[in-house]
Amino acid sequence: AGLRDARRPSPAAATDRLVATGELWSSRLAAAIFEDAGLASRWLDARDVVRTDARHQAATPDPVATARAVDRLLRPAVAADRVIVTGGFIGSGPDGSTTTLGRGGSDYSAALLGACLSAREIQIWTDVDGVLTADPRVIAHARLVERLSYAEAHDLATFGAKVLHPGTIHPAAARNIPVRVLNSRRPDGAGTVIGPDAESGLESRLTAVACRRGLTLVEVTSRETRGREPFAARVFDELARNGTPVVLADVCGTRLSVAVDEDTNLDAFCSRVSAFADVRRREGLAAICAVGRGWSAGPQLIREALAVIGDTPVHMVARPSGSSPLAFVVDEAHAQPAMTRLHDGFMLDAELAPSTWAVGQ
Repeated sequence: AGLRDARRPSPAAATDRLVATGELWSSRLAAAIFEDAGLASRWLDARDVVRTDARHQAATPDPVATARAVDRLLRPAVAADRVIVTGGFIGSGPDGSTTTLGRGGSDYSAALLGACLSAREIQIWTDVDGVLTADPRVIAHARLVERLSYAEAHDLATFGAKVLHPGTIHPAAARNIPVRVLNSRRPDGAGTVIGPDAESGLESRLTAVACRRGLTLVEVTSRETRGREPFAARVFDELARNGTPVVLADVCGTRLSVAVDEDTNLDAFCSRVSAFADVRRREGLAAICAVGRGWSAGPQLIREALAVIGDTPVHMVARPSGSSPLAFVVDEAHAQPAMTRLHDGFMLDAELAPSTWAVGQ
């Protein structure tokens, strides 16, 4: 990696160069093992194939440039009936420097390359049986979710399920390619299938619960009376200017509440917004997101969910986009018992199917 990035890199770029070496060495080793076993294989440097933007440690792939590289380098080798081995998680920026896709980025790499090749199926091999009904470290009686829709899987990944990278779903969904999550330690298992037709023929029900920890809730209350739409638009403009991704948002009159990752620098945002609004921050929070198919997050469901989690203080209730999810923002210290109550309250008391709920792995 060092010859490729000859000039003195930034700290983030240097970190990418360092952490990429594991994928580069392990993928070369796997290709050598295949050759020794008599399998016609070829190793490809992922940095020559997966092209990204210049953001180090959390780069976004460039699908057009990657597709061109796949057509030039990968597709001919596949057509020659060779086993292609390449590292996940890494790519290269516009200047050729080594980039990484963030935690779980190998899943993202697999989905991106599979989509470029129009694969029949994308397989993610991990250390669990698939998407489970709960994190077994939290709920011991976790079970397997056999099928998920693309939207359900995306919401689970976005709200904390570690079994999939959030970016994995979009490339597969764009080409209607099923994604199968399997356990490398138990290769005969059925795993979880994520696909375009997972919703057809299934009853309306809650499907999953996931938890995203490490959030800060920012409550912005307008000191003006021009109406909530212009006020909310101004706040979102300032968030975009600050480069702050919004996890959840809720508007109530002249108050806007947004949940963001706690490592976000909000000082400049708060300084600008305080010119026309009062700003309050609450840290150390988590979002518990209930995902379902064919159900509506109306008042009755909200009442039932709040009754199940009991006396847990809830700082915000929001309805994100996606597969009809419902999210609660609670203190991080209360997240685990609240998830357990939701899992057991809705899954066991309602006597739903075994593949009904999932807590983020």
